[in-house]
Amino acid sequence: MKTLYQDIAAVIQNAVLPHSALPVHEENIGAILKIGKKHQTLPMLLDGLYKAGADLSAWEDTVMYALQIIASDNVQADCLSRLQEAFDEKNVDYALLKGSALKKMYPSSEMRLMSDVDILIRQEQYDAVRQCMEQLGYTHTGESNHEIIWKKKPYMVVELHKRVIPSYNEDYYRYYGDPWEKFKPDAQKPNQYWMNREDEYIYLFTHMTKHFRDGGIGLRHITDLWLYRLQNSDLDWAYIETEMEKMGLGTFYKNVEQAICTLFSGGAETQLTEYMIERFVESGAYGLQEKCKIADAAKKSAREGSAETARRKQKWGMLFPAMFYMKQQYPILRKLPILLPICWGWRIISFPFVKWNTFKFIYVISYHSI
Repeated sequence: MKTLYQDIAAVIQNAVLPHSALPVHEENIGAILKIGKKHQTLPMLLDGLYKAGADLSAWEDTVMYALQIIASDNVQADCLSRLQEAFDEKNVDYALLKGSALKKMYPSSEMRLMSDVDILIRQEQYDAVRQCMEQLGYTHTGESNHEIIWKKKPYMVVELHKRVIPSYNEDYYRYYGDPWEKFKPDAQKPNQYWMNREDEYIYLFTHMTKHFRDGGIGLRHITDLWLYRLQNSDLDWAYIETEMEKMGLGTFYKNVEQAICTLFSGGAETQLTEYMIERFVESGAYGLQEKCKIADAAKKSAREGSAETARRKQKWGMLFPAMFYMKQQYPILRKLPILLPICWGWRIISFPFVKWNTFKFIYVISYHSI
């Protein structure tokens, strides 16, 4: 295993484990900081480098950038706290998902950064949820298959989940069809729900797998899995393995666990673990863009029966996007959906006058909706 990968594992352990001060190679400091930016783990890696005794005097700009990230994380944490209070006051049921639920594992909030806040809600309570969001100054900006998106400047993006897995991820959706089945109310706050620890780990792994096959995963996903196992060694691992097998993840689960053991605990290295660790580190926070495109194209080809059929459907989708995406571009369709054919026609006519960046956006959302 490359010394860079060993140093990254050491720095992460320094940051999250008490009394850890593993040394790193000085020549790798710049690469570690670059990877921290790429993977949205910079504050954590900086903390680990400080504990390793690294000289960061040449990286003052990077340290200042990390302080800005920490400030934005503080704002995000305050906004989430206020949102939870609003939900509590209106007796809105909710469950924190992904990063917002995992932050509790880390020594401090900024060590587990989030691009957005994921919260599961009940669709039948959405009127009350919308009132909370509007009263707190959020703006509704979109809706997808499984989430409703609200934003508040400068840093807050809230994804309100209608389901924990998109229905188009058919294999995992069958397992998570009822989004609330595996959640139980908190003893102190009955409208706040949590999974038990085994089911939370399974969901964490399933979500990571979805990212992996859609283009790759980064250090945040791997650190989450490693730290969760470390802090919950008494989990019912037989139950977890059985549930992984139900979703067809048994072999992949064991391979990932082996790679994580190799990276953080010095486990036996194989050609497979070497490849997986390289993918973990060399990808960004959400994988490699090229891999994402390849994975998306492969799924479409498999679903449509051939690459040519997938391409034809892609082009058709560009010209005539689904109603959901058209509503984002033409809000009048929310009240008068009957105007969809007219909006399609206007959209085609106006193509020569659309800025290239706007066209690329339309292309991307149309392509990914097929």
